[in-house]
Amino acid sequence: MIALMLVVVLFACSAALILVPLRRSNTRSSEPDTARSDEIERADLDKRSALEALVEVDEDHATGKLSTEDFVMLKTEYEERALAALKALDVARARAASDDDIEREIAAIRAQLACPSCGGLRSGEGVCPRCDAAS
Repeated sequence: MIALMLVVVLFACSAALILVPLRRSNTRSSEPDTARSDEIERADLDKRSALEALVEVDEDHATGKLSTEDFVMLKTEYEERALAALKALDVARARAASDDDIEREIAAIRAQLACPSCGGLRSGEGVCPRCDAAS
């Protein structure tokens, strides 16, 4: 019985070792999209972190755990971090939006160059190299 359980566990582990990399390679087919979303997530995380720190500094000052001098210094630092994160977030979102616009333009051009008969790409107004259909 123990030998059978050991075989099942070894089989499951070897299947996982084989299937996990295959699944990862399929999900990374759009690396630019992934990089953009990672950039947005990172900037959003930085923003939230700085804003949470600001709230905590306010609470610490209100309860007397933080002197006014330290409060002003920390508040200034975290406000600068939050502003920098907001700017980074705006830039990342703008880049992602411009990438989407470019992708739509490319899709429109490909649609114009597609052969109505076979769907292959034509080189302008001539005959389709794939199926010899005239445009």
